[in-house]
Amino acid sequence: MGQLVRHGADILQHTTASGPPTLDICQLLDTLLSFYNPLQGSLKVKEKALEGLGLLFVAHPAALLQPAATVAMQQALQLSAPTALKLKVLSNLLELLKVRFLVVHLCFQARMSDESQLAPHPRL
Repeated sequence: MGQLVRHGADILQHTTASGPPTLDICQLLDTLLSFYNPLQGSLKVKEKALEGLGLLFVAHPAALLQPAATVAMQQALQLSAPTALKLKVLSNLLELLKVRFLVVHLCFQARMSDESQLAPHPRL
């Protein structure tokens, strides 16, 4: 589900009215959070839920600002939380930063390319 969110959510979200129902990011966030329940469930299930959340955050960074997502991340980073969960959250945040950096870098390169094409070229 996480890979679908990261690489296909925009396609599913923009289907036509006559097509299948659109993907609701909030519902998807709630579904992933339901698998990350700190009071129950196995550590492996929680890790996979956090992995899915990380992929969702890469595709839709604003989802990370939802209160329930913030609480889940804070719980996973508590001192009493298993190390595997802390590593997963930190890995998710690192991936988000790498992707956002790449986007900014590509935008900067495109802007520099556009500016160099607009600048007058000196005559030889």
